Amino acid sequence: MNDNLLQPASSALTTFSSEGIDQEILRKLQGFIDDREAYSENTWRQLISAFRAWGRWCWQHDYPYLPIQPEPLREYVLFMKQRLAVSSVRQHLAMLGMLQRQGGLLPAGQHPIVTRVVKKISRMAVENGERIGQAIPFHVTDLKAVAAIWAGSEQLTEARNLAYLSIAYNTLLRMSEISRLKVGDINFSSNGHTTIYIGRTKTIISGDGLVKALSNFTTTHLRHWLIQSGLLNQPDAYIFCRVNKSNRVISSNEKTLSAVTLESIFKSGWLAVKGPVLADRQGGRYSTWTGHSARVGAAQDMAKNDVSLPKIMHEGTWKKPETVMRYIRNLEASKSAMLDILGE
Repeated sequence: MNDNLLQPASSALTTFSSEGIDQEILRKLQGFIDDREAYSENTWRQLISAFRAWGRWCWQHDYPYLPIQPEPLREYVLFMKQRLAVSSVRQHLAMLGMLQRQGGLLPAGQHPIVTRVVKKISRMAVENGERIGQAIPFHVTDLKAVAAIWAGSEQLTEARNLAYLSIAYNTLLRMSEISRLKVGDINFSSNGHTTIYIGRTKTIISGDGLVKALSNFTTTHLRHWLIQSGLLNQPDAYIFCRVNKSNRVISSNEKTLSAVTLESIFKSGWLAVKGPVLADRQGGRYSTWTGHSARVGAAQDMAKNDVSLPKIMHEGTWKKPETVMRYIRNLEASKSAMLDILGE
């Protein structure tokens, strides 16, 4: 196998080598690429990452990367498990399955020898004490602790970061969804109520979008950021933008903040409140607050206040109750009906 078979992996699926691949598969995959806007940037990044890793492994082992065959895929699953958690292995398989379906192929991940080995590594992982990692929750108490340090700051980075964390907790939006919000999406009404329009989310892509109410707390810090940054009268600008070393805003109506920058906002909040002390990873990969922390913390705070599961799902635009239950499982354990029966 020559090096050009790695070309689609390294060039982010924008081109495909025709060597050894049916032209009809290539045609369908090209149509998939042409319609990439049907998927979120996060999904596309995950697909590229998974395919790049698969292509590199195939090249090293002299296997064709398309069509994916069950036997090599089984070997690849065992290879991945040496480095990744079971949940990450499943994510890789899901992305490769998506690519195969778009090429008109039956996903090799559905073959018995692959489903069996996935079940095998899952069982072994559980027996060895592996747990699904979860972002460290960012609770309302944490938000107020950050505000006690950054509120009213003349440092634009701190003003922006506090406004961002307030929006993230208040709305439960995902990082990419917040990054797309524009100043014109905010409605500061005369009666004191503030709302924000969200055109689409990961699970809501209808033209209607949705509207979320912002608390007085969030409105205060959001307004402070917009006034200090000079963005208040720029309706087409993204709400959250870069701040340079000279404490000046670099506004934009074309380019959103990168995922790396948005992740760093959560880490900055952690360092401001807790200092350089990192959390105990306990087998997980998180040592500070990260991009998903506000969604986890808000879900847990709602559960503590006896908000119903359907309402929590609605607030966070979750489609699967299993996702929310993973976030609140420890809280729900303390509400066991059997504890009531046993008088505890």
